[in-house]
Amino acid sequence: MPTQPRLIEPGAYVFATRRCVDRCFLLSPCSLLNQTIEYCLARTLRRYSDIRVVAWHVMSNHIHVIYFDQDGRGPK
Repeated sequence: MPTQPRLIEPGAYVFATRRCVDRCFLLSPCSLLNQTIEYCLARTLRRYSDIRVVAWHVMSNHIHVIYFDQDGRGPK
């Protein structure tokens, strides 16, 4: 089931989580995975210039990202 869009207040810190399909363990720790995640985050940050990533962490079946959204218009 898709996630519902959430209202993000300007100047808020946002905790976002995304899981793998069927919660399968698809994310094996390696430098290629880290580089891929960094690339995806960099592309997103280029699109939403008012966002600052505070922290991110990849586990075997999901990823956590904490970001600061200055204007409240970032990815939901």
